[in-house]
Amino acid sequence: PGRTEEDGGSGKEDRRPNALAATRALSAPRAGGGDAGPAGRDGRRDDGGRRDGNDPNGRGRVRLAPVRPPEPARYVPPAKRRLLEMQRRAAEGLAGNHGPDGPDPVPATSEAAQRASWEKLHRTINGTVNRLSPRTIKPLIHGLFRDANLLRGRGVLCRSLLAASLASPDYAPSYAALMAVVNTKLPEVGELLLSRAVLSFRRYYRLRDRAAVSSTLALLGHLFNQGMAHELLSLQILTVLLEGDVPTEDSVDVAVGYLCTVGRRLSEVSPAGVHAVMERMRGLLHEGSIGRRAQYRVETLLKVKRGGFADYPPIPDADELDLVEEEDQITFDTGLDDPGLKMEDHLDRFRYDEDYDGGEEEWSKIRGE
Repeated sequence: PGRTEEDGGSGKEDRRPNALAATRALSAPRAGGGDAGPAGRDGRRDDGGRRDGNDPNGRGRVRLAPVRPPEPARYVPPAKRRLLEMQRRAAEGLAGNHGPDGPDPVPATSEAAQRASWEKLHRTINGTVNRLSPRTIKPLIHGLFRDANLLRGRGVLCRSLLAASLASPDYAPSYAALMAVVNTKLPEVGELLLSRAVLSFRRYYRLRDRAAVSSTLALLGHLFNQGMAHELLSLQILTVLLEGDVPTEDSVDVAVGYLCTVGRRLSEVSPAGVHAVMERMRGLLHEGSIGRRAQYRVETLLKVKRGGFADYPPIPDADELDLVEEEDQITFDTGLDDPGLKMEDHLDRFRYDEDYDGGEEEWSKIRGE
């Protein structure tokens, strides 16, 4: 209360606030305010323990729970990841198949078991092709027939051989030797590879992809040297490469390389065809319509031809790669312009087979031979 006139004052009420009363009013809890604490000098409150108003610096601080660092990611190799995935799928296939003695085994005809078998077949074929060489071909062929069902995996085998020949054309003799052995037991596999190689040549030639054309022709040439392809196919290829009044230098270069590959065997089975091709080469050289690099390649080919292609044997490393007798080989008369050729890409993908056991029995008989 302010001082009155009786107290010796001016008689007016002293309206200045009392400092002690103001402090008590601030420190008292608000009505319905719960346990809210006092505000600090910066105006922040200690509500629910989230902010601290008793800080000696007068500043409220946020209290955070400790954060645990995340565990480092583990690297799982692709092969192990696929194995875990197949095990998971097999476990899902077991769900609901519980007998009195526990879960029943997954039948071989189930989709999960067939998919697992397909993945194993895929790895076996690709691994065999990747390790193929003149030195390793014989044990790898035995392992391939033992571990892989080539009837079911014929599409995978042909695709793997074509891809390997594109990446490493120097190993084309080994790839052709492997297919020559398979062709004696499974002619449908050899015919499929030959059809795919011809269709690939058509496609790459249409796209003017010189490297792919050369690699594909390396495989086709050695398939001819192994006796799987007819000589008409080689003559058609050479005719296409040298057609027109002025063929390109790349076409002449590819034709020279292909003729060096098949020249010796082609001279034995079709000397008239080789003579016609060489006359065409001489005409291009005398006309001077091709570049210097192509002229040099043609001159080199003429020297090789006079030597009887002595430096270009039909089967390099014949001791390791000449594995099939000529009378046992099956030759296909596939032509370059045959309209019925098909890639049959569906053979490269997994399909559920209702007659799975019958296919396995058929392959067991072929493998036993």
